[in-house]
Amino acid sequence: PNLEISKNANATSIDSASDNIVYTISVENTGNTKLTGVTFTDPMAAGLDVQVEGPVGTWTSVGPASSAGLITVGVVEVGTTLNYRFTYDISQTDFDAIGRSSDGDIDNTVVATASETLGSESVLSASEEVE
Repeated sequence: PNLEISKNANATSIDSASDNIVYTISVENTGNTKLTGVTFTDPMAAGLDVQVEGPVGTWTSVGPASSAGLITVGVVEVGTTLNYRFTYDISQTDFDAIGRSSDGDIDNTVVATASETLGSESVLSASEEVE
């Protein structure tokens, strides 16, 4: 079994506290067996509406992520990629923190798991930085 996860942002920089970032998370089964119990956790998605991409690029809400940012994917068939997205509104605290952080950006990491052992790893992660 093998699961790939990636994360992208629609912005590379933030100009004000009123900006927002649309994060897209892709979960792909690159192995040779169906994966079950697939979840991912993204703390920045906590309580936010999460959407999944359907046929022909349509997006449908799957409801809010948990207060910890947990999103349940469920089953991912062999060769399938599922795309999820959420919009994060930049707060004044976020904007102020950019200037105080050592690298001057907003770090955001997503972690994925499945019921099956994923090669040599049981937990996978991907990160995206926005300045």
